[in-house]
Order: sequence, then C-alpha cells, then structure tokens
Amino acid sequence: CIISMPMQPPIAPQAAPLAAGDVSNNPPLDLLRNKLAFGGDSMFWGIGTYFIPLTTVITALAAQLTEDKSLIGLISLAWYVAYLLPQLFAARVVHGKRRTKLYSVVPAIIGRQTLLVFALWLLITQAQQATLTVWILIALVTVLMIFDAFTSQAWFDMFGRALTPRTKARVITVNQLLASVGGIGAGIIVTQVLSSPALPFPTNYALLFFFAWIFIMLSFGAMLFIRERVSEVAPAHEEAKSNFNQKLLEAWRTDAAFRRMLLARLFTGVENMAAAFYIVFALERLELPTSSIGIFTIAVVIGGLVGIICFGWLADRYGARRVVNAACTLQFIAPLITLGIALMPFQSKELDLVAITLVMAINGAVNRSMMVGFFSYAQDSAPEADRPIYVGAVSTIAGTASLLPLLGGVMINAFTSAGLSTLAYIVLFAFAAGVAFIGAWLSYGLPKPRNA
Repeated sequence: CIISMPMQPPIAPQAAPLAAGDVSNNPPLDLLRNKLAFGGDSMFWGIGTYFIPLTTVITALAAQLTEDKSLIGLISLAWYVAYLLPQLFAARVVHGKRRTKLYSVVPAIIGRQTLLVFALWLLITQAQQATLTVWILIALVTVLMIFDAFTSQAWFDMFGRALTPRTKARVITVNQLLASVGGIGAGIIVTQVLSSPALPFPTNYALLFFFAWIFIMLSFGAMLFIRERVSEVAPAHEEAKSNFNQKLLEAWRTDAAFRRMLLARLFTGVENMAAAFYIVFALERLELPTSSIGIFTIAVVIGGLVGIICFGWLADRYGARRVVNAACTLQFIAPLITLGIALMPFQSKELDLVAITLVMAINGAVNRSMMVGFFSYAQDSAPEADRPIYVGAVSTIAGTASLLPLLGGVMINAFTSAGLSTLAYIVLFAFAAGVAFIGAWLSYGLPKPRNA
C-alpha cells in the first residue's frame, strides 16, 4: 500500500529539470515510489535465489542425480552463459527505446514460471529418471536465464534513468541488506528442509524451488510498480538499430576504460569454473556430510550480507570503481584458498568445513557486488544514450568465461578415469586463481567513471 499511495514527494535537489510537456511522463529523480519499487524488486529476487543458490543447493541436487562431472558443470554453464551471452542482443533490442518497462515485465512473467515447473516435476516424478531430471533442470535454467537477460537489460536502463548514481548505490545496498537478512532465514529453512526425515529426496528440493518461485514472483509484483522515466536523449529506433554495432566497436577502440573494464570482467569471470565445483570437491574429496550444504548456504547468505555492507559503503564513499577492485580481489582469493586445501588438506574435517565455508562466504559476497560494482561502473561510464551497450557488453564478455565450467567437468572426468582425481582439482583451482589474479590486477588500473 505504501508504494501505491497517490502523494508524491517534492523534487529532490539533484533532480534534472524537466522539459516542457514531459512532466506527466517523467517523474522527478529519486521519487519515493521508484526507490521502493526498484528496491523491493531487488530484495525479493535476492531472497528467492537464496533458497536455491547455484553453488550449493542446485549443484548438490545435481550431484545426487548424476556422477557425471561434465553434466554438473553444464548446469553452471547454462546458468551463466544463458544469462550473459544474450545480453548484447538484449541491449540491442532495448537500445534506442524511450520506454523499456514492457521489455522487462514480459520476459519476467514468462521465464520465472520455470521454477514452479521444475518444483512440480520433482514432486510428481520423484526424479525416478535421474539423468532426464538433470537435463530438464539444465533446460529450465537456460530458459529462466535467457528471459532474465532481457528483463535485466531493460531494468538497468530504467534504473539508470530514474535515480542518481549515489541514490542507486544506496537503494541497492539497503535492499540487498534486507534480502540477506531474509536470506539467513532462507538458509535456515534450507538446512531444516534438507535434513528433515519427513521430507525425503527429492520432495525436499521441490519445496525449495517452490519457495524460490514465491519470492521471485513477489519481486515481479514490485517491478510492476516502477514508474518509468522516459528517455529524453534516446536516438530514433532505426538509427539506434543501425548504429549499435558501430557504437560498440567505437567504444572498444576509443575508450581505454571500457576495454580495461571488459578484460577485468573476463579474467575474473574464470573463477566461475572453480566455483561450479567447490561443493562437489567438499562432498567428494573432503568427504564432508550432506548436512553441510545447509551450512554452506547460510555462509553464502552471511557472506552476501557482509559484502552488501562493505560494498555499499565503498560505493557510497569511493564509487563503483573501488567495489570492482575489491570484488575482483576476492575472486582471486576464493580459488586460492581451495587450491591450498587441495594441496595440503587439513587432518580435521572441522577445519575443512571452516575453510570451505569461508570460500562460500566469499562467493556470496562477490555475487552481491555486481549491481554496485561492474554494472554501476558501466552505467556511470557510459554516455546517456548508450547505457545498454556498456552494461550489455560487461555481461556478455563474462559469458565467454562462463563456458569454462563444462571444460572443468570434462577435465575432472578425464583425470578421475586415469586415477588422478586429486590432481584434477589442483589443476582446476590453480588455473582459476592464476587467471583471476590477472583480472584483479587489471581492475586496479580503472579510472574514475565520467558520470561519477
């Protein structure tokens, strides 16, 4: 009821002047309704995803359905690639549009139903055909992420026009903080559901997907309340369509910060290759119990909570550039820790559990850095009319690195067949840490964004 109240707050001091005739279309910057709508969307989406984190719940589900590591790696590949690679195409669709809300709402209502479909599949079939269930999971994850790629491009375009850079950072920080508090509850529920004898496999996982669907649909409800600020400088549609590739190439050739940003994102994105197998390594090589999945999920939540506080403070005090620096450094540290464990495992399972929990917490923190980090830096670095190009490029470049989890799974299978499974994880984590270090080093050379 708060976000639908008719009263509108006065124009904030930093609001841009409105052109004559645009008052009805363009609400003032920092409008309370938009801050609540954008924030609620982000908050409920965050809580929903905490019920089914890719690196814990989804990977653990796949590990119980198949021993094929390449198939497990394919799930991570589908999650990231289906979201990241279509971003430039989605940006091309959005680019040049004065209104983009429809391009966010329609894909969201379609794609997010896949969570409910998979929950019903697990409940009805009881995953009796395990391999088929894994392939259905891969297919539905792919559909969900492709549609969300279009949703997010339009969403970020609206977000960039509706709020000032500092207010964007504060809105995302506050609501991701609230999402993390809710995520702690989600993690506790995950632990209880997966350990309850009254909820056998796979009914327990079906319930988690259903909970995720409920909160993500609440996110969709908040999205509907966004009051779009119409673009005043967007080019004509046909001109935007013809100039998109030209502007992208021109930005690559002439904007050194744009190039460095993309390379840093590409190299640190290789960490996803290792992240896809953190929990598999913990369960199989370190022989930690299945009940630790709940602990890892809570670690992801708490890591995200700490990350939101720290990254939000960095963004508010020093800007998105410092968030990028910190997140890239953490993406180097996480595989470095697992490499150390693979080389010199602790003699105590409790210490192994603590070390992997720390890695999962780092993973959770990094996941919460993107909106106030790379995406905000891209938005603040881009010319007004070209935000979709910059944001889309950042997402798509990381999609190429996200192809690597499949390669990681194939490599682990090959080493395991040769009786060298321990060496497989050493090579995997060493490669990810080495490449992520290059990305972290590149990030420290980024200049201040032009619109900071």
